[in-house]
Amino acid sequence: MKRVILITLVILIPLGVFSPGLVSLLWHARHGNNIEYAGKRIPVPLRWYAHIESHSVQLSKLPITVFFLGEPHPVWSFLEPNPGHMTSSNSQEEIYKSFANAYWTLRPKNGDVVSGPIRIAATEGEAVCMKSFSPRNKAKISASCLMFGGTWMAEFVGDEKEISNFFQVISGTSSLNAHIIRADGPDDKS
Repeated sequence: MKRVILITLVILIPLGVFSPGLVSLLWHARHGNNIEYAGKRIPVPLRWYAHIESHSVQLSKLPITVFFLGEPHPVWSFLEPNPGHMTSSNSQEEIYKSFANAYWTLRPKNGDVVSGPIRIAATEGEAVCMKSFSPRNKAKISASCLMFGGTWMAEFVGDEKEISNFFQVISGTSSLNAHIIRADGPDDKS
């Protein structure tokens, strides 16, 4: 009986200690490296996992062990804003410029240091992003991006070391039918 308890503890203690890291490992084993939501394919970096909420996809990164669970971890959400807020007379460039101007106006009111706009080549077109951080905590950074002609917005809040992962997700997000459009286009030789 003691041997069974000992073997059980030897198995369960490491599983418990590394359970946060196992969440993303199991998520990727089940879903691969992407999640599909509202007609978009969103890449999910290794060590991250994703879940769908009522109006967004949220990507999170947990620490590898329970010993670091108290530390904040990076999170970002993809939101699909109401397209009714954008009039058809606005060009994509006008929408992106208005977004950057609003970010420059609103974020400094909170005492944040702002940079941008940052243009990111994406699978379909271009995304425009803005970054900010609080002078009180320079390691924590926020970023917002408009994508798909301003119809999608992505938000990031987290460790500055993870911002490159966020920008890679932005550049790799595509419509589910993007590959079909290319295959049926004028260059299709079939």
